[in-house]
Amino acid sequence: MKKEMIGTDIKVGIFVTIVIIVLAYMTFTVGDFRIFKAKGYKVYAYFPTVAGIDEKSRVKIAGVDAGRIERIEVAEGKARLTIRLNPGIVIRKDSKASIKGVGLLGEKFLEITAGSPDQPVLTEGDTITQVVQIADIDRLLTQLSLAAEDISGFMKSVNEVVGSEEGKKKMKDTLSNIKDITEGINRIVETNDKRINRILANLDDLTVSINDLVNENKKSINQTVNNFQEFSDSLRAKGPELVDNLKKATEDIRSAVEENRGTLKDTMDNLKSATKKAETTMDSIDSVMKRLDRGEGTIGKLMTDDKLYQSLDKVAEHMARATRFRTYFDFRGEYMQRDENTKGYFGVTLQPSEDKFYIIQVVNDPRGKVTTTDTTVTTDSGVSTSKEEKVEDKLKFSAQIGRRYKDAAGRVGFFENTFGVGADYFLFGDKGKISLEAWDFNSKEAGNEKAHLKATVSYTLFKYIFLNTGYDNILNKDRRNYFFGGGVRFEDEDLKYLLGTMPIRP
Repeated sequence: MKKEMIGTDIKVGIFVTIVIIVLAYMTFTVGDFRIFKAKGYKVYAYFPTVAGIDEKSRVKIAGVDAGRIERIEVAEGKARLTIRLNPGIVIRKDSKASIKGVGLLGEKFLEITAGSPDQPVLTEGDTITQVVQIADIDRLLTQLSLAAEDISGFMKSVNEVVGSEEGKKKMKDTLSNIKDITEGINRIVETNDKRINRILANLDDLTVSINDLVNENKKSINQTVNNFQEFSDSLRAKGPELVDNLKKATEDIRSAVEENRGTLKDTMDNLKSATKKAETTMDSIDSVMKRLDRGEGTIGKLMTDDKLYQSLDKVAEHMARATRFRTYFDFRGEYMQRDENTKGYFGVTLQPSEDKFYIIQVVNDPRGKVTTTDTTVTTDSGVSTSKEEKVEDKLKFSAQIGRRYKDAAGRVGFFENTFGVGADYFLFGDKGKISLEAWDFNSKEAGNEKAHLKATVSYTLFKYIFLNTGYDNILNKDRRNYFFGGGVRFEDEDLKYLLGTMPIRP
């Protein structure tokens, strides 16, 4: 019996010892406690703020666990992070450290880039000099709160003006005056409706009569005018000769009378000769007029050919179309909430007709096109991967052709250097507009592989000023952006008026 009790005690003791050893191992493993000196090496990084990061948080390089944060303390007004990297992990002098999270509310961790292979390697006690600060949610909420207060103050001011008894009375009086004016105009129109219709009918009849008269006698009028023109030209051409002949005859008569050297017969012969020359001149004039009547010569063809009239009609029609050509200039800015940058647009819209338009645009995109290059380096200490991001093409161009059908319009062409399509729907007499645009269908940019889809709502407050808001790059979750902004829009006639009214200093 005693032997059995001893054997049971030994078994229980061995079991308890094993359980204690297992619990101790799990405690040290899960809690990251170390009895002996920790492996790896330490580096440091300074951040203005490290909200969301705690001691023992993970450190990752290229998405792989590379160490832990041993300690967080305040030094020189900043948060100093003591980072212990695992053995074999190599980072360079140009490495960057940034605080990131898994999802919107997920665990925070420290992301480190390996750096360029040609840079010196960081060792025990070195500091990572390049850090990327995370967005401060509290600061963003403070800005939104201030904006809400401004809007509340504005609405309060409006309410004080309109909501008071005096404001309500003025508004009521204004609406009453407008109603009285409208009723007066209606009474005038109703009273004089028949008279106005009769006057318009008379004017229409008069216009038709004049038009018929001109059309029926167009050829005769043109012929008469051209006959007078040719007669005048002939007199101008033959006149000097006729005058010289008459002058010569007069001198001969005067000479015969004064000197008594000639006979009356000689004088009469001279007069007869002058008469014959005048008849010859008149015959020439008559011949010219007959040639014009037959449509001979350049002037005759112009007088008798109806094609000239038709050509002039076509020229007038083309000139009328040219006067309908309209040009618009617009400039707008869009504040991108996620990037905290402003995107600028300057555009020219050419509208040759009511249903056709062309758009030429220059876009200043602060984000530009981001090209990511992965570099893998194999050394004796292990394999390291670095990512280099290069921003280019910040200045982009758009050239589109569009056509409008009633309140809807479609566009196609180049959108920010790539092919794309767009659609617009107009509201409230063209004051409001809803737009949907898609471009960059074959993008290979990291995090921006899907097509660039943008939705915009805009409204014109005054004649030249408009506001807009929307959601940009909807299909790419790493690039999605809410934006809001506004701009100005002028027509070429508006610019002529504004420039014409500007004072010119001597």
